[in-house]
Amino acid sequence: MSLYTALIQTRTSSKRLKSKVLLKILNLEIFLIVYKRTLKSKFIKRAIIITSKSKSDDIIEHICKKKNIPFFRGSLRNVLKRYYECSKKNSLNDIVRITSDCPMIDPLIISKVCRQYNKKGVDYASNIITPTFPDGLDVEIFSFKTLKKTLISCKSKKSKEHVTLDMIKNKSIKKYNLKNKKDLSNYRITLDTNEDYIRIKSIFNKFRSIYKPNLKNLTKIILKNKRNFLHKRSQY
Repeated sequence: MSLYTALIQTRTSSKRLKSKVLLKILNLEIFLIVYKRTLKSKFIKRAIIITSKSKSDDIIEHICKKKNIPFFRGSLRNVLKRYYECSKKNSLNDIVRITSDCPMIDPLIISKVCRQYNKKGVDYASNIITPTFPDGLDVEIFSFKTLKKTLISCKSKKSKEHVTLDMIKNKSIKKYNLKNKKDLSNYRITLDTNEDYIRIKSIFNKFRSIYKPNLKNLTKIILKNKRNFLHKRSQY
């Protein structure tokens, strides 16, 4: 079984909810919850927090050093380049991409996407090409070769910010999309607003664990409170 490294995209300069990744749930910063949950996937051998060189992200470096968590700092705006430089420095052949505003990231979904990536022999695999999972459970994996190819051909500011936008659009890149049994793409469980934080915090507090919430029990919660989780998934 192939094991992979996850690069967890992290920054404090969020616009709608300032420093949202530093908010705490069960006495742990959001980005550390994402880090710990990601490592629960049997396909992930290690995870690296990748943040920016912006002074506002010094706090991320400080926390990582204190907790002995691997980190990398790169461009704030050109996130694609940040991924490339981190991957090159760590000699990664394949990269799992996770974002820190998704504290409900499910290790089982990570494993399923990684398994299909390995099995299908594709350049890129995810569960977001045609979304069927709730927003906030997004997982992507791609080869270093694909990352490099994308960086070289990248022209737009939007593509530099949204790392895999051009990968998904590029028809020459072999892709696989994992689908959920039930289409829940109209729901969201990601962290963008204070209301999201309160909602997500209450779920973790209910289970009294950063590990217990998963797709199965989250689905039950979402379907019982549909109006609280409804949204239209934004398109790049």
